[in-house]
Amino acid sequence: MSLFTVVACGESAKGWVPNGVSIGSNDCEKWGRPVDYLILANHPSKFKDRLKVIKATKAKVMVTSRRDWDKHLPDCTQITRVTAFNLRASRGFIYTARTTPIMCASMALKMGATEIVLWGVDMMTHHAYRAGVKQGDQEIATYKKFFSYLQKTGVKVWRGADNTAFDKVLPLWTTAQ
Repeated sequence: MSLFTVVACGESAKGWVPNGVSIGSNDCEKWGRPVDYLILANHPSKFKDRLKVIKATKAKVMVTSRRDWDKHLPDCTQITRVTAFNLRASRGFIYTARTTPIMCASMALKMGATEIVLWGVDMMTHHAYRAGVKQGDQEIATYKKFFSYLQKTGVKVWRGADNTAFDKVLPLWTTAQ
């Protein structure tokens, strides 16, 4: 078993519990725990008030597909094999959608995950990508397709907490798994 924890920025990540390798997005360390890997998918200017948390990261490895992080985080690793997710996925790519957690989950897949626990992947209160808003519903549909792909390849996907757009789609993780 190769367990990975994906930590995003939604409210359900408040009490995230480290299990296996942790891969976080953006300023996820605001929840009080460092992650092993931090993925930055947006331009630094998108994080004006959140940049302080990102710059103070304790992540062992920082990864981005954008060159503009160099001046803020000179140790950040550039990845170049990034592509939009479609129904024909592969363990060899890092996939993107409109939000960062799908990159984190696909990085876990590429690193050999057999189980992924999602914390803070809520899609409930995000200003643009939340249930009930057109682009939020589209993003949720993309995630559901990605989760289905993961499950077809033998990767178990869990949600770390309740109150997410995926409560009826993904089982709740317990430490007894």
